[in-house]
Amino acid sequence: MTLQQIEQAVASLSLMLTLADHVKERVVAAFKEVSQLKELKPGDGLFAEGDSDSDEGYILLSGSVKVETADGFSTQVFPPELLGEMKQFHFGGSAERMADVSVIEPSEVLQFSWARLHASLSERLDANALAEFENALQSYAWMHFLEQEDEG
Repeated sequence: MTLQQIEQAVASLSLMLTLADHVKERVVAAFKEVSQLKELKPGDGLFAEGDSDSDEGYILLSGSVKVETADGFSTQVFPPELLGEMKQFHFGGSAERMADVSVIEPSEVLQFSWARLHASLSERLDANALAEFENALQSYAWMHFLEQEDEG
């Protein structure tokens, strides 16, 4: 995947749709700064429900993953998609994982640290723009939570 394709995938995340263009550009730059591209194979696990020892997040760029919870919720996720506990963005990188996430087919992801992302965005954005991103992230997280509740 080329750098331009990665930038386009990050910019097309649904949480980015409401951001002003100048904020979106800086958010994409921050993700590029703090992320590394990883290739994953079927069966690789990204998260395990209940884990809290990592602040990793991922952007699914290609392939697909399965999200499953102990209460029986299960869904397949396709790119581009942000994966991880978004509340880690605010709470210093410690939050319990709410689901198992595993790779279904060969996939490419951007792996990043929520704490490093927050630090990078804090340097790139003024207080209003950072609040705009945080609100978009919170709305995105709630949208996914409510989808899970509807399906569960």
